[in-house]
Amino acid sequence: MSPLASMPSAAGRTPSNPWHGTASNEEVRRIVGAHLDRLERHLASALAEQQDDQVRAALTEVKRGILAYERTLSEL
Repeated sequence: MSPLASMPSAAGRTPSNPWHGTASNEEVRRIVGAHLDRLERHLASALAEQQDDQVRAALTEVKRGILAYERTLSEL
């Protein structure tokens, strides 16, 4: 029997909860903001190293999206 046969699907998994109890909106904003900041730093490194114009354009679009999410997050 294949090991994949005994693995639950994504639908059957329960996501982990990083909070003990209920998370406040501020806690969620802080954690999501920290993840976006880290992603933005990684993206800046990738952009600095990238030579391919098409890849740079795609990464620039991702950066615009991150900035939009950060702006929305700060307005909530």
